[in-house]
Amino acid sequence: MSEAPQKYVLDLDKIGALELPRGLRELNNAIADIGAQMAAYTRGLHEAFAPLQEVFARLAKNGAQARAVEQAGWLPHATTPFDKVPLDASPAEVSEILMNHYRQHWELAEQNFMSGVEARSVDAEAKATFAEALAAHRHGLYRLVPRTLFPEIERVARARLYDGALDGITSLPSFSDTVGKLPAGDVLAFAYGMELFKKIRKHLYLKIGKNADVLAQCETDPVPNRHATVHGLISYSSAQNSLNMLVMADFLFHLIGVLGDRLEAQNERKGIA
Repeated sequence: MSEAPQKYVLDLDKIGALELPRGLRELNNAIADIGAQMAAYTRGLHEAFAPLQEVFARLAKNGAQARAVEQAGWLPHATTPFDKVPLDASPAEVSEILMNHYRQHWELAEQNFMSGVEARSVDAEAKATFAEALAAHRHGLYRLVPRTLFPEIERVARARLYDGALDGITSLPSFSDTVGKLPAGDVLAFAYGMELFKKIRKHLYLKIGKNADVLAQCETDPVPNRHATVHGLISYSSAQNSLNMLVMADFLFHLIGVLGDRLEAQNERKGIA
């Protein structure tokens, strides 16, 4: 007669009373310590980044609003009323919002523009010319703004960056490449500087020549093109054209001032008068 199979019972109390060998105990304790440290580290990261979540959300919203403004044909600027721009608004609705805002609050916008330009590292002539461009816009003389500011931008660039040269600087040669080598902070110090810098590269100094396709492209863009302006190829006569030019001139004065200051400091280090 065969023996009945032996039954094994899991005695949890006895198992719990067992002691691990010293080495295993130390390893077990070390793993527990690491787990506790990782949990504390995770909590620390969460606590550190929690305040930034609101900042990131705000930056994302500002970026979306800036894109909505650009899609409506307006350049983003410190004077842009982003809080009034719904993210679901159509380009036509955005344009109407901005047009009404600047019409109703031009005095404050003008003050903000001028205080910004006063802080740029450009000469008194540039600041006086910009003030006259603002006055022209205020009185609805929109054609005068790009026709006034493009030559002034070139004058300032010639004096600060091109050693007073009279030839070959009308389209600011190598300017975009030089700006592209600046520390990002110098560009981003200007509100929406990266978006405006892209506009300089792709449009502002684009040469039209006899290319009908490029001319047609510039005609559909409310941001004035230098070549089209000074050669009378396109009449930039709207408030939108004028305001976009004011934004670009403000940004270019900022960039030229930064580059000019860096060039002067470099020359001083080299002992060049």
